[in-house]
Amino acid sequence: LSREGPSWLANEQTFPVWRRAAELDAHIIITILPHQLDELDRVLTHFPETNVSLDHCAFAMSNPDSRARLYTLARHSNLHLKVSTHNLDDAARSSEGADGLVQELVTNFGADRMMWGSDYCQTHDRTYPELVALAHEAFSGLMHRTDGLACPGPHGAFGPRSRSALPHSQYDAEVRRLRLKLPTYPATPRRIQAT
Repeated sequence: LSREGPSWLANEQTFPVWRRAAELDAHIIITILPHQLDELDRVLTHFPETNVSLDHCAFAMSNPDSRARLYTLARHSNLHLKVSTHNLDDAARSSEGADGLVQELVTNFGADRMMWGSDYCQTHDRTYPELVALAHEAFSGLMHRTDGLACPGPHGAFGPRSRSALPHSQYDAEVRRLRLKLPTYPATPRRIQAT
């Protein structure tokens, strides 16, 4: 994160890292602010084989200009978006709603380039299952699309390999088969004292 001016993101000294990530087929996860989207554009252009996961959608969703700038980056097939609780909460407080935000992101980037991040370690006002429920509700509209592109598949509901060509009846059976019981976590993390 860089509050003002250019950051290290597009600095040539980082290029060996970007190249090595491509060789390893690894995702580089970055957290940036909206004013750094131009730097990200340069890196994505220079390293089209390096997969990048953009945390919190670059915090660009609450400003129409930043949002539009983010959507121009959809042309880079190596860019994936991590939609976090922060994004969903902000959208839920607006007239758009969290499900409206998800639909718009899918329209621009495609479901197979989206993933969800709970941000549980920094979200202390709810339990983990409550965060999962928020995401499930926000992403649930994707299961009702008829274009076949947004139906989560056997690899999970939120992630780079989520595209499925399964008919809805087979999809529903697959979801029931894979359904997992989530552990219950305390609403506030417990402090661990050294002995």
